[in-house]
Amino acid sequence: MRRWTGEFQAIRDVPTYEAWLETRDLVCSYAWHRRFLQHLQSRCPGARRVLRAPAHLFGLAALFATYPDARVVFTHRDPVAASESLARITVVLRSAFSDAVDPVAVGREMSGRWATAMERASRYRDTGVIPAGRFRDVRYVDLLRDPIGTVRRVYADWQVPLTDAAAQRIRQFVETTATDGQHQCGDSAAEFGLEAEWIRQRYRWYRERFAV
Repeated sequence: MRRWTGEFQAIRDVPTYEAWLETRDLVCSYAWHRRFLQHLQSRCPGARRVLRAPAHLFGLAALFATYPDARVVFTHRDPVAASESLARITVVLRSAFSDAVDPVAVGREMSGRWATAMERASRYRDTGVIPAGRFRDVRYVDLLRDPIGTVRRVYADWQVPLTDAAAQRIRQFVETTATDGQHQCGDSAAEFGLEAEWIRQRYRWYRERFAV
């Protein structure tokens, strides 16, 4: 498989494809990913690339096999709010391709699928599949409350300089995308068939480990 086509799961209800994808070795997919990044930076070289993609949780072993010097900022969020957010965006995406999208089915799928991803990522870390020190855990609420300070701490941990120009760009971004955190509580979880207490129990180990 030349590419990791996980986007199909985001836009379609394809459970058999999802089950098949779970059995695949993603190393060649990440080889293609690396080649494509090389193409993108061929005319704009830089010291490092910063990528945002939660779906990497499903392929961390292959990611580090391809990028042995990679570093991951692991952002932790209340699982009730996170499950609701994932279900909501998935419903929006699938609605663009289908007139028959069941929000309750999507909610159950997202909650279970990402619980599996979190368990797999934690197992990789605990068993040494991923090199020690390559992760920095950040609580989402801390990032909202103090974005500059949180980023500064991550940079300091990895001994990466945070320039004044970069800090100023962060400030500008925060000022133009300010949020009051109204989507943090998961108050609409029932819309997707998600029972808050069930999710809290399902993710109990995660909540206790990362204090979310």
